[in-house]
Amino acid sequence: PGTTSLTVPDLFSGTGEVTIPLDPTKGLAENAQTHYQRAQKRRRALVGLDQRERSHQAELARKQAALAQVPLADAVRLQALLPRQRGKKGERRTPGLSFRSRQGFAILVGRSSQENDQLTMRIAKSQDVWLHVQATPGSHVIVRAAGKQVPFETILEAARLAAYYSQARHSSNVPVDYTLRKHVWKPRGAKPGAVLITQQKTVYVNPAPPSSSAELLSSET
Repeated sequence: PGTTSLTVPDLFSGTGEVTIPLDPTKGLAENAQTHYQRAQKRRRALVGLDQRERSHQAELARKQAALAQVPLADAVRLQALLPRQRGKKGERRTPGLSFRSRQGFAILVGRSSQENDQLTMRIAKSQDVWLHVQATPGSHVIVRAAGKQVPFETILEAARLAAYYSQARHSSNVPVDYTLRKHVWKPRGAKPGAVLITQQKTVYVNPAPPSSSAELLSSET
């Protein structure tokens, strides 16, 4: 009793010494027991932290794996849940996303099966150009002809959007079918977004998001 500290060799580093504080009212044996109990308590706490860390890491891995299974097109469909903007007079705007090509043609992109139906079956005119990625779920894309001949450059721009807003988003050289709207029809009883087409042609493009394709497209306001 009466000793306030004890200096001993540092067994962990192998060099130097370490000073251990002691309770002067207790003997060396009691101090040793106290420090041992504290060390055991800290060890249990560290083990608990390590177990929680492993649990958190496992949970994070599970969530990341689940997210990786979400189809890319679902991210596009989620946009349909956002509040739709209205025109100056409170009227609803055309469903989906709207862009304008370098040649000045309006390009419309559906964000869900329901919007695909609206754009293709209700809004598009017979001479408008209809596009969709080949044999893969994705958006219906409409190029408004407005009584003009749609140039091939605009068709390519629209095809890149069709590839981007599809499950082929991260692929390259994606086949995209296009035809006039008058050659697109919906079978009786077909699900939303399901259509049949004829007289289609196919172009192969790399998907291009609007944000990184400013030289091709700009969002309509």
